Amino acid sequence: MSAPSPVLRVGCPMWAHAPWVGRFLSPGNKGNELAEYAGWCNAVEGNTTFYAVPSATTVAKWASQAPSDFRFAFKAPRTVTHDLRLRAGADAALGEFLDRIEPLGERIGPVQVQLPPSFGPTDLRALAEFLKRLPGGHRWVVELR
Repeated sequence: MSAPSPVLRVGCPMWAHAPWVGRFLSPGNKGNELAEYAGWCNAVEGNTTFYAVPSATTVAKWASQAPSDFRFAFKAPRTVTHDLRLRAGADAALGEFLDRIEPLGERIGPVQVQLPPSFGPTDLRALAEFLKRLPGGHRWVVELR
């Protein structure tokens, strides 16, 4: 028996981009871009979560606009990666973020831990300890800069 074919995920780092209006997104559809984007891509990198934990209302809107086979590849908040540098307090901040996006369920793809350019060899122990503490049930990606 052959193995099932892997699912290829294709997406952009955003779903609403002004130059796409009239080409890929319908004019006058502001606020519903994700639903339209999900018609031609099955994944997106969620950069907004790097800057702030989304509100529960925002997450509910995303859930209503994305089909069940769609995947969000969110970035962990910069509070975790840049401000706390994976150290004290980072686990609580990450937990708050994961709790907030949980309503998306299976639509949650890999969570990206984007480290700052200043993260160097002296920080590797903090990274190793942080990786050991990551909660199960999620896929994780670490981006070194």
